Amino acid sequence: DGNVAGANVSAAPIAVRGIEHVGLLARDPVALAAWYRATFGATVVSRSGDDPPVLFLGFGAAALLELIPTTDTRLSRPSDHVHLCLTVASLDAALVRLRDAGIAPVREPFAAYDGSMVAFLADPEGNLVQLVERVAGSVIHRTVYG
Repeated sequence: DGNVAGANVSAAPIAVRGIEHVGLLARDPVALAAWYRATFGATVVSRSGDDPPVLFLGFGAAALLELIPTTDTRLSRPSDHVHLCLTVASLDAALVRLRDAGIAPVREPFAAYDGSMVAFLADPEGNLVQLVERVAGSVIHRTVYG
């Protein structure tokens, strides 16, 4: 009926083109960007002129990751449930490369409800990073990748 959590959308819903980016607070966004570049091949797409800068990182054709500087430690503590999810072609191969680089998962691989394989690790600031190898043909795989 259009009423969800206090919203009253009486006409057609707002047309969203997609999720553009996810933002993470970072005590040292430059160092964190370097880690994402070295670990996952991210590229810096945009950098503000601030010191420290706001950085947007790209991962292929996927959405962007925004690293937002903060000195407020109350805000910069990572959540135990909010995470960045990155899709990989082979979870096993990704985990071998991560372990070779000294990065151990914080949650070992497991099968998700749709059969996709999932593992979690932490970035240098403690943010959770989910790696997922989607099952071809699953609802999420079809929705995201066509």
